[in-house]
Amino acid sequence: MNYYNLPVTDIPDIFLPHKSDNPFSNCVNCNCDLLNEKTEYVIEKAVRQYREYQTSDVIFEYAMCMSCAELMRRELSRESLERVEQFMQKSNLLKSRQALINQNDWNIDHWVGHCAVSGVAMESQEEYQLFAHCRGEQLVFSAMPYMISSTTAEAMAELLSAKTRDELNRFVDNNFGLPPELKKPITDNPILLF
Repeated sequence: MNYYNLPVTDIPDIFLPHKSDNPFSNCVNCNCDLLNEKTEYVIEKAVRQYREYQTSDVIFEYAMCMSCAELMRRELSRESLERVEQFMQKSNLLKSRQALINQNDWNIDHWVGHCAVSGVAMESQEEYQLFAHCRGEQLVFSAMPYMISSTTAEAMAELLSAKTRDELNRFVDNNFGLPPELKKPITDNPILLF
């Protein structure tokens, strides 16, 4: 896909690192410069909302260049990738993204305000994950950005093989070093690079 013909905008605040006004600057894996205008990368954030306190917190967040994302994807089992791709094809993700593009709708709330698979509203979720495709300091409107609810993420995690779960758990341990009380197995809080 030629990403250079797709609409872009400055990276919205929702995709900036927690407690920062500046975009992610380096790949979590290879440390390459993400702010180079030709560098394609993805951002993933997991957020927990505390509605009773009217606040939220970031569980984890990272940015990864497309080269590293592709290398990591190759480490995942073919079976897992096929299952997740089938799951996503059955969802309306691509249709809904294409509809927004056809309508020239670049309002970020319309792209991430509801789960891209189930349609549930972000504000109704205790936890959710956000995904974005970026180039340099620009967000690219492609199949991303989107949000998935914790229920959708859990359903997707059930599709993963033991090999893939082990690989993703290693990624979490190597990059986030969460204390034991915050660690969850990948089935409870999946990190999905799809």
